[in-house]
Amino acid sequence: MARRWLFYRFLIQPLKSHSTVSTRLLRDQAWKYGLYGKRAIDLGTGTGLVAAFLTSRYETVVATDINQRATQTAQLSRELLPDSAKSRMHVVTNDIAAGLRPGTFDFVCINSPWVPAHRAVGRIYSQGGETGFELPRRFILEGTELLAPGGTFIALCAELSFTDGSNPLRELLDDLEQNGFATFIEPTPAPHPFHTAANGTAETLPGLETARHVTAVVQRNP
Repeated sequence: MARRWLFYRFLIQPLKSHSTVSTRLLRDQAWKYGLYGKRAIDLGTGTGLVAAFLTSRYETVVATDINQRATQTAQLSRELLPDSAKSRMHVVTNDIAAGLRPGTFDFVCINSPWVPAHRAVGRIYSQGGETGFELPRRFILEGTELLAPGGTFIALCAELSFTDGSNPLRELLDDLEQNGFATFIEPTPAPHPFHTAANGTAETLPGLETARHVTAVVQRNP
């Protein structure tokens, strides 16, 4: 067991940039919104800790990540569970929701990388794309496709508002509402890495007016 813990620490160290704070936030939000059902999935699971946590509420929990070091760590998180919970958790190396059957999960959660590329140099686990929303957009679109009727999806990500009036997250959620989903945004207490135009810094995204870290909640109508 001591060797297993040492190996676990070796694997988890490079994943810490994906934020222990965000993992705790996702765990807390999963407990708040992941209330019932048979099947849950944690996309981009990282350490697998949130997926392991969900085994206390769901009969089957799937944890996916594209990074093999992450899935190795998630497998160790699974091994540390009691046998009764261990049998409910399944770890898969996968690119977000590729190959998974749509409409089959009662609860879907993500903690997608959301730091703009220029602020996450050398920290690939944090990079969410040029503005920080490109990768979360993929996770949200693919994750909500997995929802069964009445299912709930949550995503930790950044809400960005620009001086031209655009708000990529809100616009995406509005599109989902047009397709039969209910959505809302809940701010989190997490700090964010963005500089807004009001700061007058050279590091700001062009035209960025406001930024905040949020939980995006999407519910599929029964």
